[in-house]
Amino acid sequence: MTDRATKSRNRMQDQKEPIERALMLIALGLDPRFTYTNHELQRAWRRRMAQIHPDTSGNGVTAAAINAAYLALLGPIDRELVEVRL
Repeated sequence: MTDRATKSRNRMQDQKEPIERALMLIALGLDPRFTYTNHELQRAWRRRMAQIHPDTSGNGVTAAAINAAYLALLGPIDRELVEVRL
């Protein structure tokens, strides 16, 4: 694949459909009508994880969905810096 095609594909992956973005923001407890900085997304993610974490009698599937939404909403540079531990 050419460099140009790779850049185009990556750009398309980073762009979310409006409904997908809205659902991810709602999952984090945020209003989808507004835009948020990565710091605001992180604060919302931490607040939501404190509510539904499996160690606090939450659901592991829900926690995984919240993690996926958070990582998908982060910018491409920050996503590379996030260390995911299983």
